Amino acid sequence: MALSFLIGVLGKEIGLPLARKLVSGLVSGQDPASRVEKITALVKNGSTAMAAFQNTFGVVDFDKALTTAIGNGAKGWTYEAGREEYVQIEQIEGSPRLPTSLLREELNLNLDRIIRTRGSKDADINNYFIGLFRQWQERYVELIGDSEDSRITFKTVESLLDGRKKSFADVFRMLQKTGLGMAGAALVIQAALIATSTGVGIMVWITTAFVGIPMVQVGALAVAGGLLFGLSRMDFASSNAKSATIAVAYKLLDRCSNTKLR
Repeated sequence: MALSFLIGVLGKEIGLPLARKLVSGLVSGQDPASRVEKITALVKNGSTAMAAFQNTFGVVDFDKALTTAIGNGAKGWTYEAGREEYVQIEQIEGSPRLPTSLLREELNLNLDRIIRTRGSKDADINNYFIGLFRQWQERYVELIGDSEDSRITFKTVESLLDGRKKSFADVFRMLQKTGLGMAGAALVIQAALIATSTGVGIMVWITTAFVGIPMVQVGALAVAGGLLFGLSRMDFASSNAKSATIAVAYKLLDRCSNTKLR
């Protein structure tokens, strides 16, 4: 009875067919009683079913079972690969949960799956990453709607992931055209540098600037060429593009949440 309840709750988030396969894969060959009891308690205390299952079985085992349940869709090299494997979390009717929260969880879940199942060194990971963001952008418009901010942001994401050679200075200029502005663009650049452990000198410069120098002066330095000169000497790699894209998506959700709360 409890297991059926959990399948039903999880089914509301990812669909019943996938929920049945996922739960069957997780509890197969073991006594599920204690884990089912733990998941049930977490759900009744307000946790989403997805989070409760991940917490109970562990993220690695959960992702393995999820990948098995979905199947490996595209074979070999495919542009925008894996869109059919995208896991969509449904908004439960009557839930007070904000669409921005759901989209953030959906993005995190699918990013984790790509990293864990495709491997960070897999040559095809860029194509799965592009496919994920194409699908996520459609979900954003479906749940939140279209806006000038989202259109400009998504166009910037397209440019970040187009594979063309560019420097960090090129990306810095691109990011400023979105709702990030000068300060937000610099923070995204900083996040990309931290995530990929490159350009430590520039990263420290940005950190010092934002801690000890007013934003107006930071903008003046950028215009004068101090920041852009340093960034122009650094190539913007594929790994940087993925890190920056994730940061840009999070910032878009943050701006949307702040706008809705006003």
